[in-house]
Amino acid sequence: MNIQIPRELRDYVQRKVASGEYSSEQDVLAHALELLQDQEKKLAELQGEIQKGIESGDPVPADEVISRLEKKHRNRLNPGG
Repeated sequence: MNIQIPRELRDYVQRKVASGEYSSEQDVLAHALELLQDQEKKLAELQGEIQKGIESGDPVPADEVISRLEKKHRNRLNPGG
């Protein structure tokens, strides 16, 4: 594969190799692509979780959730009254 990348990116790749962080330009690009794959996977998972939330029903205001939790907590601490 022969690719063309902008000069700024080419210089960046070369600096990474020159610093000893990577042994070759191919290693830099392979790592960059692995990171891109990971990022895309995480984004897809997040979008799935967001969709689940959307499909879970009507939203509940935060203050109502907090009130419910406080009441539940009080009932656990003082079950009789």
